[in-house]
Amino acid sequence: MKKLEGKVALVSGSGRGIGRAIALKLASEGASVVVNDLDADPAAEVVEMIRKSGGEAVACAGNVTASEFPERFVRTALDHYRGLDTSSITPVIPGTASSRK
Repeated sequence: MKKLEGKVALVSGSGRGIGRAIALKLASEGASVVVNDLDADPAAEVVEMIRKSGGEAVACAGNVTASEFPERFVRTALDHYRGLDTSSITPVIPGTASSRK
């Protein structure tokens, strides 16, 4: 059994960079991952990577600073996996691709 088998993780900013690496690592340890990115395509790409490696993932594209987003992010985990165990907020460095609005 993997360390995070049966756990559910939210990872913001996980379509690129550090967030992507965190999402892939959590999935490799058995967690089901809700992948977030501002843009839908990078999020979908990470979901596909996780699924191809035998993991579970679903995308929730959107801006984490939008007032309605946190509820939608958590709701995605609850709707798809019936729970939530952990979250990772990936820091954004101004001026990088991850900081695009």
